[in-house]
Amino acid sequence: MKRLSLWMMLIIPSTLFAQKSGIIFTSATSWRQVQEQAKAEHKYIFIDIYATWCVPCRMMDNQVYNSDSVGKIMDSSFISLKLQMDKTKKDSESTKQWYSFADSIKAVHKIPSYPTFLFLSPNGDLVYRSSGLKSKAEFIKDAQTALSSTQTTGAQLIAYREDKLSTGEMEKLALQILETDNKELADEIAQKVKRNTLDHLKPTELANPDHIQFIRNFPDLVTTKDNFFKALTSYKQKIDKIVEQAGFSDEFAEYTISREFIEPQIFGKKQDSNESPNWENLQKQMAGKFDANRVKNVLLDAQIRWYTVHKDINKVIKYTIQKIDMTGIDTTNDIKLAGINNFIYNYIFTHSDDPSILQKAIGWMEIIVNSSPKNYNWLDTYANLLYKTGKVNEAIHVEKKALEAIEGVDKHISTYQRDLNQMNLTLAKMKEGQPTWR
Repeated sequence: MKRLSLWMMLIIPSTLFAQKSGIIFTSATSWRQVQEQAKAEHKYIFIDIYATWCVPCRMMDNQVYNSDSVGKIMDSSFISLKLQMDKTKKDSESTKQWYSFADSIKAVHKIPSYPTFLFLSPNGDLVYRSSGLKSKAEFIKDAQTALSSTQTTGAQLIAYREDKLSTGEMEKLALQILETDNKELADEIAQKVKRNTLDHLKPTELANPDHIQFIRNFPDLVTTKDNFFKALTSYKQKIDKIVEQAGFSDEFAEYTISREFIEPQIFGKKQDSNESPNWENLQKQMAGKFDANRVKNVLLDAQIRWYTVHKDINKVIKYTIQKIDMTGIDTTNDIKLAGINNFIYNYIFTHSDDPSILQKAIGWMEIIVNSSPKNYNWLDTYANLLYKTGKVNEAIHVEKKALEAIEGVDKHISTYQRDLNQMNLTLAKMKEGQPTWR
């Protein structure tokens, strides 16, 4: 019998018996095969979303996926798939087989960057996701978190498909799935909750924390004819208190009306850029069905949006003024105050020479500035309005206060230097009698 040479004996262990370290990625040629393999081995699914040009993706291959510690946790619990998202002339036939699936994954899961990591149940339901370059420890932590989430959510999904979950459990499951960006599945569960249970409850029963917190995450399920809409209008103070947001019920109700009456007719179809919508006809369609002030508010929002899109500055100013006159200025809501300030600066101050409009804006800015005297942006807008109406000395005084106020903010804020330079330039123009609105 021939014996192997010492040289052959030395190389056999390193070639014949060597095992690949790190994650073992499946060689399946279809998504169906991946799912069947996951079900057969009682594992979950991991998809590495990458592109050939992506440097962090290659770093994951060379520094993380080839690690024994990473491979141990992944291979024991997941069927792992590498999915290339770009297309190149060098792609193999096996890569090309996944083109269509890659396109569908990108469309469904809205992949914004590479690498992205998707963790799914054997049925293909996304239950956890992560992205970006990771260290070994960070990726293992992601995998452990995903595994825990997958096991919990996966069991819940099985129970859901077998109709074994209560309404409360389905509400929580829908919210959990929504956090993974699997909106299609989350909407499916939410629709079932609403159709089977919530649509049969009275408005007073719907105005409770669990149902309100649930439905605010799925606003498009509400229609103007169902009991949720009635709850928004009949128990608005209670609901506003639940969500800790004044005006929430009114905004939700008006969003629902707009979605049904405005969106399909104004923004849901192509419009001639020079053809203004028939606002009177829209008003008649809503009149009688809803409170007159609510109809007017919905219509004003639509007009502001439409004329903003079509760059009709005078109409934007006209309808926004009507909106603010109607709703007033809520000095407890900084976000809305910032919105009014931006409108005044970008539209009225920059584009309007109408004395009555400028004076009205000054009145609004006095209210806004008094609510927050150290806000340099608001002080700057107020000073510019005063200057444009000829109140030069007062304008210079307020602009100096704005410059004092900006010294009190964090100088590392990205807009700090730009804003500081702009206000110094504005002050110089005021002193020299030059327009600050050009």
